Amino acid sequence: MTQAAVDPRTAVLERIKELPPLPVVVHELIAVMRDAECSGDEINRILSSDQALASKVLRLVNSSFYGLPGRVSTVPRAVVILGHAAIRNLATGLAVAGALGGKLPPHRRSEFWSHALATAAGAEVIGRRAGLPDPGEAFIAGLLHDIGHLILMMALPDEHAAVAAEGRLGDIERERQAMGLDHCRAGRQLLQHWKLPASLLECVRLHHASDACHGGGSPLLTTVALADRLARVTGAPGEGVLADDDVTVLAAALGLDAASTLALVPDVEARVVEARSFLKLAEIETAPAAGAMSMPERVVVVSGDAARRDWLTHLARHHGLETCELRDWLAAGADGAGTVILWDDATIDAQQSARLFPHVTDSGATVRRLGAPDGSAGRDAPLALTFSQGELRSGND
Repeated sequence: MTQAAVDPRTAVLERIKELPPLPVVVHELIAVMRDAECSGDEINRILSSDQALASKVLRLVNSSFYGLPGRVSTVPRAVVILGHAAIRNLATGLAVAGALGGKLPPHRRSEFWSHALATAAGAEVIGRRAGLPDPGEAFIAGLLHDIGHLILMMALPDEHAAVAAEGRLGDIERERQAMGLDHCRAGRQLLQHWKLPASLLECVRLHHASDACHGGGSPLLTTVALADRLARVTGAPGEGVLADDDVTVLAAALGLDAASTLALVPDVEARVVEARSFLKLAEIETAPAAGAMSMPERVVVVSGDAARRDWLTHLARHHGLETCELRDWLAAGADGAGTVILWDDATIDAQQSARLFPHVTDSGATVRRLGAPDGSAGRDAPLALTFSQGELRSGND
């Protein structure tokens, strides 16, 4: 039977069933943590029953991931210093990443886990800023949020690669058309199979569901969704350009504006560096994002939405660029040398476009549209509302 003849849901379920089960200790830790009166001795007993996992946890505790001043040599000491929740989170994350880490070719593995790590770091940093009770859980939720992509790459490699080539990963409808199901559903099936906590399952299942993410019902879900979008700013590879271009709405739901959100990015980038030891212990290697050579001198934002215009202006400044109002740029002679115009298609109507666009194109400036992927590359490729320095440079070569 050919791959095309196999029902995609069946292919995904078969792949999931082929995966090794998570260590028993992970399920025991999750179960005992439901008891508010669980003791450190009980956590120590459970973790110590799996020496391989306990060893990885100890090595992680003594790595740059935590940056503790002294060496922690025993599991009981780690439990005392980090707390019960942190031990559960570490064991869960290491077990899941270890079970799936080496299942892909190196280049695809690096892309997937680089985005996962940037989202995990972002979720932890944003979670602390937003006052989540367990930022460590946000790290694990961020690390696993796109795990469905990994399952689809394994079960339906050709179909998944075709959607990726279109720049449409994260476009739930397009994924369903091409593969019969989307990565959120595939990830939910995996976490259900492994009987992981409902809070993690919710983040995997709903991180592209606008109503759920924006509604404020689950701060953890909103945090992971914002970190997912923000990962692109750090230069991490990820989903398509319009994989829910709603960063301003998500930030507002957590009480953040453009300036305060972007002020977190240096902390996220630093946390990514520290957290590479997490993936190393799970036997996953990732490569730092590569950048191009040249940058524009200034950015002019053209958007009909005040929140998006404010976001794009702050993002350009975050990347070290001078920004200029459209009217001031036009009044000064519309010099296109070293200038990138960020043209927000989603918020500019046909009448405004007909009036303004000729002035922009006549200037000789580089125009970068924010919009749906169209298969173009380099300076012609649309940008996401969250873009990295590398993506902006690619249009200025």
